[in-house]
Amino acid sequence: MRRPVDILSCGELLIDFITAEFVQTLDEATLFKRIPGGSPANLCMNMARLGNNTMLSASVGNDDMGAILRNFVAKLGVDVSYVVQVDEPTTLILVTRSASVSNFQPYRGADSFVVDPAVPLQPL
Repeated sequence: MRRPVDILSCGELLIDFITAEFVQTLDEATLFKRIPGGSPANLCMNMARLGNNTMLSASVGNDDMGAILRNFVAKLGVDVSYVVQVDEPTTLILVTRSASVSNFQPYRGADSFVVDPAVPLQPL
């Protein structure tokens, strides 16, 4: 008998804007690629790609980026029943694509508002 959820991950669901070209600083960047991210979300997405039943508990903004993230993750087969929208902007992270150490600049928002309604209280 298969479990309803193999993996429940709680935490960040955000947008990474990664430079399209290799640069040393964000000041050198002219073009960014939008990539859904956040370690807990990445775990769920990758485990869903491998055929596991995954569920993500996270907070995104009540904005276009939040809707984009929620839809993207859901299309991969991740249960987004506990991804809630809050009245803070969706978190964005600017990242340099670098051959050495990447620089990043976080713009924190909704990801820091994982609240009780976002966490399943019943056994899965």
